[in-house]
Amino acid sequence: MLETAVSCAGIGILVFDRRGRLASWDVAAAELFDLGSGDGQDVVSCLRHADGTSLDPLEHPALATLDSGIGLRDVVFAVERANGQLRWVSMSTRLIPEGCDGAGGMVATVLDVTAAREAQRDLERLAMVARFTADAVIICDAGGNIAWVNDAFTRLFGWTCDQCVGERPGRKLQGPETDPNTVIEIRNTLRSGRPYRGEILNYRQDGSSLWIELTITPVADQRGRVTHFVSLAHDITVRRTSARRMFQLSAAVSATDDGIAVIDAVQEFRFANDSYAQLFGYERGDELLGASWRSLFDDEQLARFDGVVLPNLWTGDRWRGEVVGRRRDGTTYPLEISLTLLPGGSMVTVIRDITERKRREAEQARLTAILEATPDLVAISASDGAVPYMNSAGRRMLGVEQVECLTLDRFFPDRERARVRDVAIPAAEAGGVWCGETTVKRSDGSEMPVSQVIVAHRNALGEVEYHSTIMRDITERKEAEDALRKMSLQDQLTGLFNRHGFFMLAQQALNSARTHTGYCILLYFDLNDFKQVNDTYGHHVGDEALQEVAQVLQETFRDSDVLGRLGGDEFVALAVNCLDQSGQVLLSRLDERLGEHNARPGRKFKLSMGRGLTRFDPDRPRNLQQMLEEADALLYEDKRVRKAAIRAASMPAAEGA
Repeated sequence: MLETAVSCAGIGILVFDRRGRLASWDVAAAELFDLGSGDGQDVVSCLRHADGTSLDPLEHPALATLDSGIGLRDVVFAVERANGQLRWVSMSTRLIPEGCDGAGGMVATVLDVTAAREAQRDLERLAMVARFTADAVIICDAGGNIAWVNDAFTRLFGWTCDQCVGERPGRKLQGPETDPNTVIEIRNTLRSGRPYRGEILNYRQDGSSLWIELTITPVADQRGRVTHFVSLAHDITVRRTSARRMFQLSAAVSATDDGIAVIDAVQEFRFANDSYAQLFGYERGDELLGASWRSLFDDEQLARFDGVVLPNLWTGDRWRGEVVGRRRDGTTYPLEISLTLLPGGSMVTVIRDITERKRREAEQARLTAILEATPDLVAISASDGAVPYMNSAGRRMLGVEQVECLTLDRFFPDRERARVRDVAIPAAEAGGVWCGETTVKRSDGSEMPVSQVIVAHRNALGEVEYHSTIMRDITERKEAEDALRKMSLQDQLTGLFNRHGFFMLAQQALNSARTHTGYCILLYFDLNDFKQVNDTYGHHVGDEALQEVAQVLQETFRDSDVLGRLGGDEFVALAVNCLDQSGQVLLSRLDERLGEHNARPGRKFKLSMGRGLTRFDPDRPRNLQQMLEEADALLYEDKRVRKAAIRAASMPAAEGA
């Protein structure tokens, strides 16, 4: 392969033994020197000096290098061919160390420069052609100053001909990253009268850099004096960039953990990196070269390749999927494989061991199955509040079918949203987890109490990446707690607070009354003639009478007032923030409500209530029990006065009888 590449470049190779005899040569050298296929060929007699004069055998570059031990570089000789024509070659020589092949000797590389010399003799014609060439052309005088540049030079570098004439090319084109060794090499080559060809980093007028392939040819007159230098500059920036990328790609292919291989049309390896080989139990990629790609898979996988994968590859040029590979020791493992078809039937394959990924997927599947089976809501939310996952129980709980466009804010009613955002989530991020009770909102607008856990998950940098939450419906528990609370604080017959509930809430109201404006009034009631109602109509009617009294009190007092049944037919009310300190407004309203109830048709008896009233004085604060005792005393006084009035009203009628 190397010989073919060198031959295509026009470079001939001659190998001489330690005695200066020609030992071997390549095709390009054979063409230059009219060499046959046998040994013992002589290239000494056909060499001439560059001017065509005879060359002494002792001046032959092979003998000179062997004698002095010093290699030659780009020395120009003329070669007399069998037809009598002369061609010119540039020859470089170098000793072969005796350690190489154990023989030593000398190797010479030759480059046919006949065309370059002919071009030197026709500068005027070259200048005419240079006006129209796509490459930049620079013609310098014998002193190295620019005499002329073509339009392609202006397009490539930005400088016009007028701006360059009289200037040194280096001052115009070289910059801070131009290799100084390359500049020295160009200078020394031209001083020796030899043409230069190489690559150099130059700069445009705007300061941008570009790589150019530079050929500089000295032009001599008939007496051999250099009169001009003709330079051709070809932009190779793209080629250099591509080469650098290819080098980087090659390094990446060698270093990557993914296996990469090239397989020819008969499915044999032509290239495999070490990672590819190691995935199948080999040490180096070159161990697989020439081996069949099919030997790395079992019969079941090969049947799948032949029946599915390869037919799809031939039609689509690319296939990617998962297969099972077989290691050198016979064990199997899952692989992700990518196949790309190349012209000519070859293909590039990239493989990756996905054993760990498959294990994680299996664990994830088991975890998902558990999450889907749990009756609790389980959800994951990103840092921006989006919810990418919610289990089926959670979707049923909230009444949503899909989680697309679902955000964490939509879980909660307004009063809870701020608490979750400002309290719960910061607490989870600070301590890792937060537990508490919240309320969520279903899709139909109804609310549901839940116990909730929020967990903050951090990435390798310690940043919160996402949150997970678990919610459990506690509606039944809350209802049970509410029922228990009502049972302990509420009178079951009337729905008013019982003695315990009234004392607890009324005392809280009295405590608040110390710092609030308005008056706080306590009223004590009982149902007149309650025993007679029970005896006459039965206890169920008596219960209805008590319930009706409770209804009258609820209609009379405000929601902020505290109403209670202390037992039997005794009721109590604590009115707060009253504007009327006498309480007569409340009593008048009570009488109105009683009158409305008594006016209803079909009644068996009329409601009548005794009452005792006392007022809380912040300047002479008393506790609730003291106020109740005073109100109770006033109630009995009210009943005594009422009974006396009834007796007084009935006495004349009795005497007249």
